[in-house]
Amino acid sequence: MSFEDLNNFKDQRLIERGFAQNSSDTAKSFVGQIFDQNPWFLGKVNSVLHEPSFAKVLEAANIGANELNSKISDIIAQEQDWKILIYFLGDKKLEDESYSLFLRLVQALGLKDEQWCLHHLEEEKKLEASIIEELPLVVISLGARPLAALLESKERLTKAHGKFHDSSFSDEATTHHFRVFPIFHPDFLLINPSMKRTTWNDLKKLMDYLREIPS
Repeated sequence: MSFEDLNNFKDQRLIERGFAQNSSDTAKSFVGQIFDQNPWFLGKVNSVLHEPSFAKVLEAANIGANELNSKISDIIAQEQDWKILIYFLGDKKLEDESYSLFLRLVQALGLKDEQWCLHHLEEEKKLEASIIEELPLVVISLGARPLAALLESKERLTKAHGKFHDSSFSDEATTHHFRVFPIFHPDFLLINPSMKRTTWNDLKKLMDYLREIPS
């Protein structure tokens, strides 16, 4: 089944069976294989294909294969269960000027107090347990160490910053999928003030994303 065929493929029940069981022509197609490799899609196959999202998936199919998987992740991220909008993760407790700069970043994002939380890697509670407890939509990693703790890939912060990355943590009861958005650590920005503009441009991308999230 081609991208064009998807526009005429309106039987949602058949699509659900195809993706869930991997037995139809759709699931065997290139598009189907992209869906099949996307854990967020498999986890939400029944909810994502209600009418508004179904239209979005069809629209996404028209933008081309290179962007399709990212588009699907965006759609599902907006629909899955989450309790808090932003989970900030640092390497250690922020203090003094570093914490003041961090608060200015939070203010720039326009976040209310109940929409965000701040944690660091040196806390007693394990990172996986903390994220599953908070259930964030987006985890903003502050610096290189938190980024490495969140992603299996070894991508350097200089290349990963300002981009969305998919991740998930699991315990015995549940798996929580979330987006990771890396930025430079406030300590780094204090030492290298010229990078504040780069971080501001990164935050503008995040703000554009958050505007599309249903309240």
